[in-house]
Amino acid sequence: MSSVEIRGLKQTQERLEKLVKDLDGPPMVQAMKRATLMVQRDAKKLVHVDRGLTRASIVPSVTSPRFNVIEGVVGSNRISAAVLETGSKPHYAPFEEILRWVVRKRLATGKAALNVARRVWLKIARRGTNAYPWLRPAFEQNIRAIIDEFQRTVRRLCQ
Repeated sequence: MSSVEIRGLKQTQERLEKLVKDLDGPPMVQAMKRATLMVQRDAKKLVHVDRGLTRASIVPSVTSPRFNVIEGVVGSNRISAAVLETGSKPHYAPFEEILRWVVRKRLATGKAALNVARRVWLKIARRGTNAYPWLRPAFEQNIRAIIDEFQRTVRRLCQ
């Protein structure tokens, strides 16, 4: 009768247990932070801005809401950011804001500014606003680099 001797089983088990811990630990959190920073960088380049408030509000966040889960989010808390990304249905926008925009963009002055603002206001009331996507394209531009980032991290953990 033949026998088989296995050596290093305990060390292998210990390495596997450490690997499982690392897969939702600091190395993967850092990889997720790098991934969200890539998306944030390109989102800030792509966002359609007036005064830069939306661009400044684009931030990344990395959390671990549940065991074995690392979540990365890039976004903005400004309503204008969501409206830019998806557009809007017809609605009555604040006329004063539109008038200030017309003046700020130097589209018209004086009484002409009121007429331009009124036309913009009516267009939004009748048709809504067009979408100018910035977040989804930023993610899509970086998906290959994000996958590569996580693959490199997992390879380093498995060495």
